[in-house]
Amino acid sequence: MKRVTLRLKKSKGEKTYLFLDYYPPILDPRTNTRKRQEYLGMYIYESRRCCSA
Repeated sequence: MKRVTLRLKKSKGEKTYLFLDYYPPILDPRTNTRKRQEYLGMYIYESRRCCSA
């Protein structure tokens, strides 16, 4: 049975990357290699709160 988990990875800046984590690794049909992670090309930006005095 395959298991897919959506994971988050923080970058050095203000972005958080989204990627899929496969267990056990799947076979990529394009490269014919086993693949465990796939980056989605989507980001979450941290919201900056502004305090007004």
